Amino acid sequence: MKRRLAGAVAPLLAGAAVISFETHPKDSRFLPSPLNVAMAQEDAPADQEQAANTLLVEALRRVAEAERTADVAGRLALLQQAQAALDAIVQDYPGSQLAVQLITGQPIGTFDPQAFSESVAEAEDDWLCGEHYGVCPLLTDALASAGDVLDASRRAEAFALISSRQVAAGLTGRAQDSLELARTTVDRIPPPLLWRSQQVWMSIAAAQAATGSVDQARRSFDQAVSAAREGSDPNYRGIELGDIAVAQAENGLFADAMVTIGEIPADGCLHLARALGAIGAEQAEAGLVEEARRTFDDAVAAASASPCRQRTYRAEPLAVIAAAQAAAGFEAAARQTFDDVLIKAEALHIFAAERASGLALIAMSQSAAGFADDALQTLSGAVATAAEGYDDLGYSSAMADIAVAQAAAGLFAEALATAGSISNASLRAYALPRVAVEQAAAGFMQEARSTFADALAAAGELPSPDRQLEEYAAIAAAQAEAGLWEDALATVDDIPSDNWRGARAEAMAAIAVAQARAGAVAEARQAFATLVETAKATSSEYDRNEMLLHLVDAQTRSAVAIRRGE
Repeated sequence: MKRRLAGAVAPLLAGAAVISFETHPKDSRFLPSPLNVAMAQEDAPADQEQAANTLLVEALRRVAEAERTADVAGRLALLQQAQAALDAIVQDYPGSQLAVQLITGQPIGTFDPQAFSESVAEAEDDWLCGEHYGVCPLLTDALASAGDVLDASRRAEAFALISSRQVAAGLTGRAQDSLELARTTVDRIPPPLLWRSQQVWMSIAAAQAATGSVDQARRSFDQAVSAAREGSDPNYRGIELGDIAVAQAENGLFADAMVTIGEIPADGCLHLARALGAIGAEQAEAGLVEEARRTFDDAVAAASASPCRQRTYRAEPLAVIAAAQAAAGFEAAARQTFDDVLIKAEALHIFAAERASGLALIAMSQSAAGFADDALQTLSGAVATAAEGYDDLGYSSAMADIAVAQAAAGLFAEALATAGSISNASLRAYALPRVAVEQAAAGFMQEARSTFADALAAAGELPSPDRQLEEYAAIAAAQAEAGLWEDALATVDDIPSDNWRGARAEAMAAIAVAQARAGAVAEARQAFATLVETAKATSSEYDRNEMLLHLVDAQTRSAVAIRRGE
């Protein structure tokens, strides 16, 4: 919505000597005590008052001129000049009455300081939308998709997600509007009817933090913690609390995250380990090196302590933690954790195929950490271990994991040979597209196309038509991820048109994201529109809502990718 300012500014330009204006109304660092305000008003020299008034008049003239300017860039420039004049009053003449009024945000007459702040944000948004074609149309489409979600809880999640993505795209003014839609939606839902309330409050909290409303974000995270604490199924409590703690850390609320971590039940040590590893990574990224080091140590201890000691898959969080340690620069600690996890992988996995899959996962983490030689050694051990097994299905499963890990390490010839040795067509169809994605990421597009063709052939060997369709859809999504969206469309064309639900819809959404990133915004929007209509025609309300949430995520991710030039 447009904010009309000229009518409010004109009478002020004609006359008022001292005019209030808002610059930082929400930052307590700029708020003086009432005693200091009175002293500043009493002692301000006349020349400061005069100079401050001169700047204010200039600022208001710029605002009035901006209102008459149709050019988006010109309007933004004028409003920024007005803002600079107002900032100069506070910085250069802090003892003036105007500076005090600006800091405390006192309104005056018909002039609305909040309207000015909103106009600046709106002008910035308009300029960004003009500079980056496709960003705003896709976000507008996402808002429409969110509005079609029938369940109010899920609809609030969608609006909150859009708000966060608008911030990521630089559209702060629109982000506030979307956040208000999320808050209004939640406020109208009786608490007993809030479906997945923990996730709803997490989404809103993340959006609030992204828009700078940190205190509100903390309160919403508290709501999420309460919802997780009171959940009916204790088996999921550790997962939910861990997710909340990680989200708090992602938004810079590290102390709050540690408090939440403390509520994870004792038997949720694996959830605790995963969450601590993610929090450590966030701390390291924020420059909190020593805090990150301690958090990683706690994560390793959690994954190694009772009652997790006998858990078959406790090697998995340790491998992820080691990769995070390496990414944070703690190379020695990462190597120690990898050594630890290799020992545990051998000790805890009873069957050879299971040990081989665990080693493949560790090798992928070593590759991600930059430990190429270690990854090669672990992969060699994984291949040898898989050969010890006698169960064909287990062997095929392990070899599929090994092929993916080899591709992640850049060993494409070895990965293709490993995948080719898999007798189970379903597992071969699982591994080959992931190898192809890694080939495409490395720039080997023709080789990736050939590997995708082999994957489609493997999917065609499956005896069940439904399983064939699922694999075709998964391969199409992988082709889109690899940037081969025209090939992905050809793959989807082989799926009957009446099979729009589930994996096929996800594949079409992935293709639309790839189209938008490639600059084919009109085609992407049309694909999204078709999927929205399909979702709305779905008889199941649950499926409709889930499809629309998935589309909102895809539409907003596309907009952010365009804005960032990805």
